[in-house]
Amino acid sequence: MIDATGINSLVSANGSYVQYQGKKLKAEQISDEVIEEVLAFAKKQGDVISFYNNEEFALTAENDLTKVNYRLLRLTPHVEPDFYKTHEVNFLNVFNYDKDKLYQDEFKGELSLVRNNPRCLDTMKWGVSKQTGIQALLKKAQLGDIPSYAFGDQLNDLQMFAEVDYPVAMGNGHPDVKAKASFVTTSNVNGGIVNGLKHYGLTK
Repeated sequence: MIDATGINSLVSANGSYVQYQGKKLKAEQISDEVIEEVLAFAKKQGDVISFYNNEEFALTAENDLTKVNYRLLRLTPHVEPDFYKTHEVNFLNVFNYDKDKLYQDEFKGELSLVRNNPRCLDTMKWGVSKQTGIQALLKKAQLGDIPSYAFGDQLNDLQMFAEVDYPVAMGNGHPDVKAKASFVTTSNVNGGIVNGLKHYGLTK
């Protein structure tokens, strides 16, 4: 999608990887030691982990949650439990339904965890979020004086909403996200992005 649109600046992995004009601006790397702590804790819980960098990702294993998640994303993951030993890791997903506080308490001060969707927790270095990624990009690009817009649907978008001038919630979004939005557009499968852009006169 990035290649097709010609977009060369982005904030990805919940703020863990920021690119400006085609070049890496910021990449947060989670240490092997911390990853091994997460793996050990997740093993006790029976949870699967996915490792991410800006080029690829891998799973520690597959289960029903991962199969549904990546089918919805139209991605084909591969299983490589030792991926972190040979690749930089900027970001993790922890797959479970309801263990947010358990992981947040266990890794407080080391990792920030926020629910991405009903199936998994986004996992970043402590203090990293979409908000911090946007801050880094706006500062580098010297765009602080122009209006900023963001589209989101899940709890991991709340900090980002606090950073921009016009936060737009998707129609299928979490109620807490909609409550913080300046505008609620249609769902992500019903032209939500386009309709949000039209609402603000950013496209025809």
